[in-house]
Amino acid sequence: MASKKIETLTEEDWTYVETLLGKEAAKQREYVEQFKCKNKYAPKSPHIPKITKIMDAIRSEKTYKRTLDTKW
Repeated sequence: MASKKIETLTEEDWTYVETLLGKEAAKQREYVEQFKCKNKYAPKSPHIPKITKIMDAIRSEKTYKRTLDTKW
């Protein structure tokens, strides 16, 4: 099951995924800025909100795991 595999991810794994997503978000923002400079308008990027939502979920998961580890 996928949920069992997700449960086995360590905080280092989550941090790595978060880093990759941060780099991808930066690339998307850079593209929008370059496009805006070149074409005088900025396209709406559908990926940035998705990446932000996933990064928030990862941060929440890391906080949740940290809380569980310290309580028990």
